[in-house]
This record gives sequence, structure tokens and C-alpha cells, in this order.
Amino acid sequence: MLIGMSMRITENSSYVEYRDSISHDWVNYLNKYDISPLLIPNNLANINQFLNSVDISGIIITGGDSIIHAPTNPNESIYHQRDVTEWDILTIGIKKKLPILGTCRGFQMINKYFGGNITKNISTTYKHTVAHEHQIDLLENPITSGFSNHKSSVNSYHDDGVSILDLSDELNPFATWNNQIIEGLYHPKLPIVGIQWHPERSPNSKDLDEIILRYWMNQCN
Repeated sequence: MLIGMSMRITENSSYVEYRDSISHDWVNYLNKYDISPLLIPNNLANINQFLNSVDISGIIITGGDSIIHAPTNPNESIYHQRDVTEWDILTIGIKKKLPILGTCRGFQMINKYFGGNITKNISTTYKHTVAHEHQIDLLENPITSGFSNHKSSVNSYHDDGVSILDLSDELNPFATWNNQIIEGLYHPKLPIVGIQWHPERSPNSKDLDEIILRYWMNQCN
């Protein structure tokens, strides 16, 4: 299966050069499911032409980088290129009826695209610690119905998130933390799923991750 995949922007530390990149963790993770990623650059002149020239079965919007709401300096503008690219990816993907999976930042981008907000600094406002693992509660939903437990441990590498109050009215939650922060969401009418954690990084949620990924893959077929 060939899927389109967004990339983070990284900067060379010894001289000024910005690069698009994807972690080896992602490639190794997708290899287990016979998924080949087609990497989508962040500075394409015509992303619509690019996506219409390839035959992909779905799209993954990955994590890394913060969403820049309104760039105020040149460095932020560089990272804002990714915001623009992923916004276009969502628009084109929805038009082409492609299944979309968003992880971490991608999860937040989906919420923002459908009119929701990004909740900033949740480590301070909600005591949601960065770089650790925590329990989530799974709600009744069509995605994880094959998962035997109503709880799971997932990783957390984000200080921005989506609170229950900031969730888009067009999206439904399927996982929460402490009944305050959304950890999983989906669109009730479109093949769009988002999770706040990184499935490619941690084995602790592998059973839940497999159920979610296979649900998404079934929509791709």
C-alpha cells in the first residue's frame, strides 16, 4: 500500500539549511504493515498537482513542530510552510475522499482544520506532563471496538493539545485523558482519525495502535 506522508521541518545546527525529514521509527513502523510512504515536501509550488499525479491509498499527517498560528519572524515563517502544506493536504485529501490519519501535531491540525482550537501549554494549565506515558480512557466508538480494555497507556511528547472545550463541533472524541484533554478523535462522516500520541515510538500501546491503524487501513483499501 502506498500512502502520502507529511514531514517535519528540521534545521542544520552548523549552518542555515532547512530540511524536510521523517524519523526512521516511522518507516520501521510502516514496514510491519507493508505500507510504503510517499513523502510530501513542505515547499511544493503546486501540491494539488503533486497529489493528483500519484496513486496513493491514504494520507498520514505526522507529528513534530508546533503549529504556527501567525508567524512573527522569518524562522517562524519557515515552519509555517508546514502549516500551509498540511492544510492543503487535508483539503485535497478530503476532496479525493482519501482516508486520513493524524498523529500528535497531525491530530491537532485536523481539529484546527474543522474549526477547533489548539490548547497551549497543557503541562502548566492541566498538569499534563511532557515526555512521559499516561493512561487514557477509551469512549464508545466504532474505531476501537475490537480492543478489550477501556484504558490504555500511551506516550506524550506534546505541550500543546486539544481540551474538551477546544474540540471541533464537527469531530467526535474516542479517547480522553483525565476527562479534560482529547487523545483520540474522528470525523463521523469522513474517513478521518486522529491520535495525540506517537504510535511509532512506544511499544506500550502497540495493541491499541494496531487496532486503530488496521481500522484506518481498511478504509484505505
